[in-house]
Amino acid sequence: MNRLSKTMMALIIGGASSLTLLNQFLHEEEGDRTHAYRDAGGVWTICKGLTHVDGKPVRKGMVLTPVQCDRLDREQEQKALALIDRIVKVSLTPPQKAGIASFCAWNIGLEKCEHSTFLRELNAGHRLVACAQIRR
Repeated sequence: MNRLSKTMMALIIGGASSLTLLNQFLHEEEGDRTHAYRDAGGVWTICKGLTHVDGKPVRKGMVLTPVQCDRLDREQEQKALALIDRIVKVSLTPPQKAGIASFCAWNIGLEKCEHSTFLRELNAGHRLVACAQIRR
């Protein structure tokens, strides 16, 4: 299991918002790349792990400015957090919400998350079972 960075721990202890936590986590885990690259699964990716820009797949050779990446990343982060607010029926702390948003949007996809065993178990109050789904 990965450990959280000192920066993440400081943000959590300091009471940072879900958006701030998600942004920092993605910065640490995905990086901030302005040139398209293949992720571990071979998918073309840019910025903080985006696989689509303006509804189109990222492609080889794509280059964005840091300002463009910041805007696109923030839009995706806000979209992911809004989805979590809508589909999760149990109470979450800001770190939990950021973690679930990261898992749903950057790992399995927002649409798949809505119909996942993970979400079903989480909403049933079975947090440990839901967490086990993340590791599958």
